[in-house]
Amino acid sequence: MERTNRPSSYRTTLTCATLPPLREHLARRRDTLRCRPHQHHMFLDAAGAARDAYREGMLRELVDVRQKLGRLSGCSPLRRALPEKVLHRVVTETRHVAPSDLRFRKWPCIIGFLGLASHDVIRELEADLETVIRHSAPANRAKVTQFLNARAEEDRRWYAGIFEVWAKATVLKQGLRAQFDYVLPNGRDCDMRVTIGDRDFYVECTVITQDDEGREVGDRFLEAKRRDPNLRILRRPGPFCPPNARGPSPYYMTRRFYAKVYDKIAKDLDPDKSQCAVDAPNILLMSFSGPGVWADNSGVVWALEELFADQPRSTRAKPTGASGIPDLTLKAWLEFTAQERIQKGSLSRDDYIRNWSDLISAPRRLGGIILFDNCAFSRSRVNYNVDPACAVSHAEIAELERLFGNGPSHSL
Repeated sequence: MERTNRPSSYRTTLTCATLPPLREHLARRRDTLRCRPHQHHMFLDAAGAARDAYREGMLRELVDVRQKLGRLSGCSPLRRALPEKVLHRVVTETRHVAPSDLRFRKWPCIIGFLGLASHDVIRELEADLETVIRHSAPANRAKVTQFLNARAEEDRRWYAGIFEVWAKATVLKQGLRAQFDYVLPNGRDCDMRVTIGDRDFYVECTVITQDDEGREVGDRFLEAKRRDPNLRILRRPGPFCPPNARGPSPYYMTRRFYAKVYDKIAKDLDPDKSQCAVDAPNILLMSFSGPGVWADNSGVVWALEELFADQPRSTRAKPTGASGIPDLTLKAWLEFTAQERIQKGSLSRDDYIRNWSDLISAPRRLGGIILFDNCAFSRSRVNYNVDPACAVSHAEIAELERLFGNGPSHSL
């Protein structure tokens, strides 16, 4: 099932949260920013603007951030996450940093968010945070807002925190009964147990962001741009990529998708570390957040075909040397990942052999997966080879699509 993606308020702003939020420049780039997250350029450029004017623009944005904070109550989670001393330090650094370094400064995620967001968008996020905090157990309330302290290089924490808060708040705003951080019999927990009709659904949230290799390539490009300001475009594959680079590639995305799903259904290739119930439907909400990732990547489609197939399959792809195409079967990924863990000493060969049948059939616990670009619904997939107790009907997946189908109401 497909729907047209809608931009979402506080989620849309996060794509550029770690970059200097120059409003005048963003206005000139409006058409670019309205593209999908993977289509707009990763690095905002101030070419043509005088250095002093650029610095003054950044300082005006910081003044705007301070004013927005001043409108919030003293107990606001956003205000506590950005104390005055931190903001003062950023202002001081912006005033005195060398002009050649100014364009490459990165700010804490929350500053980028506040710089780009309207007051209504900020209040919407605050309301969602307050809703989730009130409904969480006292021991877990501090965890709800920890992502607000994410540093510029920790945008994964920011994306994951925002997505989970939005999903939980959405359930509560629809008047559904839910238990957050529900502890399973094996000691692990799922993000929420939601009652819809007469059934309990175990819902887990996760995000896929830019991979480590892509970040390193971007850092090398920025370092080269410091030395040569005429360097304009980052191309991949290209001179900043490592030898035998894994990405960008749909094959690499398939393997990343396997790894993300198995982190939830059999962490560390241990079936006993599942975050799935054994006797109720389990739903995975997966957000593709930030530059370089998107839900309709062909690698994601391939991964879903394998994960929800009648495993183990009797056929396999031809070896890479014979066809030039990597073996993307789930069985091949399990064997490759197990060998890596065995070599590192984090998995014994005997345990892997003993658990292999449970590992290859672990996706049968998932009734369905719902994919998002940031917070915008992209598509869903029902698992027809699911264990009977965990099965989800078409009517139920359609109800879940309706529930999570609309992101926050305001947009940039």
